[in-house]
Amino acid sequence: MLELCPQIDLINIPSIFSHYLLVVVAQGISMLYNGSATGLTVDTAGNLAQRSRILSHERRITCSSGHNLSKPLFCYYFASIPGARRFYLEFARFPILSRAFMLEKLRALTLNSEDIGMIFFNTIHPATTSTSACNTDQERREAQSCTTSRLLRPSGLPKSPFRGLNKVLASSQPWKLQRPRGGFNPSLDETLRRHYATTHHVYLQQSFANCMLEQHSGISEKHLQERYQEVLKSEQLARRKVQTDQRLLTACAVIRFCTMTTPPLSTLGSSDYYSVPNIHRIDWVIVARIALTLAPITMDTTFISPSTCYHLWRPAHRARKTIILHGLFPVIFEKRNWEALQGIASTHASCFG
Repeated sequence: MLELCPQIDLINIPSIFSHYLLVVVAQGISMLYNGSATGLTVDTAGNLAQRSRILSHERRITCSSGHNLSKPLFCYYFASIPGARRFYLEFARFPILSRAFMLEKLRALTLNSEDIGMIFFNTIHPATTSTSACNTDQERREAQSCTTSRLLRPSGLPKSPFRGLNKVLASSQPWKLQRPRGGFNPSLDETLRRHYATTHHVYLQQSFANCMLEQHSGISEKHLQERYQEVLKSEQLARRKVQTDQRLLTACAVIRFCTMTTPPLSTLGSSDYYSVPNIHRIDWVIVARIALTLAPITMDTTFISPSTCYHLWRPAHRARKTIILHGLFPVIFEKRNWEALQGIASTHASCFG
């Protein structure tokens, strides 16, 4: 039914505020998730709002089968079912305006639309715990959302043909109701981003701040400092992600090399840990070649060389049972983690980038 509606083109997703639908069809069952995009933080690729949100969904759904998520959305489990089809629809869209008071109103409209969509399509997944038995804030929000949706849905509406993939109403999520800080000013963010890339200062010098306040009227020094901290946070997170991706890619290449040798350079011991391969028996030229074949097209591979791969692997070799990779592999040589990386290597590192 919904497949006949105009779908969002994932190549040309607009950067707008929106209430969108994620439609998942798996094993003959149609499932529906209502989502909203009102984020104004520009990611490292220059995306924001709907474009940033949907591309984030796609990356995380694609990688969910590789255990690359610490806190996946409920809908990701169903969207990543082998053979499942998915697409996105726009339910409501709003432009991004520069004035703060208008942004607040547009965010409210978007979240109200999301609530109406969940109630109209009946997409709140039944809560597993009654309100009186809830032990956590999340359980309480889920139970309250389920009750609210049931009470507010008009009795004359037909039964929804979809299985719901939402857990909580938008109005029950306090983080979505936070007021935006100041107006949306992409030129200011870009200037602050260039300033950080040039100086690497963790604070704004007063002379530079004064210059920015003269160029951008209508903003306060407090707002300027807040924006700089947001830019700082996104840039540092981006840099850490690049470093982590490089280390993960190298780890996958080393594991692939260890399984290619006869006998294997690493074997599973009785304590459920793989042995540490002799770093001097690893051919780093071959490891670099393997890394190049595993790297996805979206990844910058200029860092790959025998020397770089060697130095990226050395912390794992030295620390053995203490290395942390992206918070997901706290013990790289532990059986489940080693084999998870081995699995990523076997699928050409599809979860990188």
